[in-house]
Amino acid sequence: PGWRRQPVVAVAGASLSVAAGEGLALVGGSGSGKSTLARAIGRIGPVDAGEVSWRGRALPERARMAPADRRPIQPVFQDPVASLDPRWTVEQIVAEPLVPLALPRGERRERVMAVLGEVGLGPDFASRCPASLSGGQAQRVAIARALAVDPALLLLDEATSALDVLVAGRVLELLEGLLRSRGLAMLLITHDLAVARRLYRRIALIEDGRIVEQGMMEDILAAP
Repeated sequence: PGWRRQPVVAVAGASLSVAAGEGLALVGGSGSGKSTLARAIGRIGPVDAGEVSWRGRALPERARMAPADRRPIQPVFQDPVASLDPRWTVEQIVAEPLVPLALPRGERRERVMAVLGEVGLGPDFASRCPASLSGGQAQRVAIARALAVDPALLLLDEATSALDVLVAGRVLELLEGLLRSRGLAMLLITHDLAVARRLYRRIALIEDGRIVEQGMMEDILAAP
């Protein structure tokens, strides 16, 4: 009564691009808008204005995204266990994005086993449930799920921040290998400059919802 909550503009004036086979780190502190921007790019968060273009074509609004629109851009989230359905087996989780492709069951299972192997998990993991996985194993399952549909861009939102240092290092090694072997584009959202520097050559800095600086990693870190 007597007051109205004003809308908060979380991100405004933010523009960036990622090339095929390139890694870009989007770095900012808590509340800077980096995760909001990432969710908007992946069409899993609200977009009130602006445009997300994929290979020269504007993507539809979130509610109108078809499986074919979602396939090239696959997210990997911060909390690996929370991002997996606790009632499903690992095989079901990794196979989920393959369902709209209407693949025969045998081919679908073959692809699931292939991506599990690619992220360093043996076939015995297929029948396990998320509750039986460590944090690092759960994040590898989440990465396998993202890889299952052969995406062109991985959207990594603080993908190692919920893991201890040793496990996070191993996941970063996995991502480095995928960047080389698959030629993926990767957009890494992080608050950790050390993680950004390890993986990528290019960086964009976000503050108060705006990209304030972007360029080659070493140039910006040497003279911000």
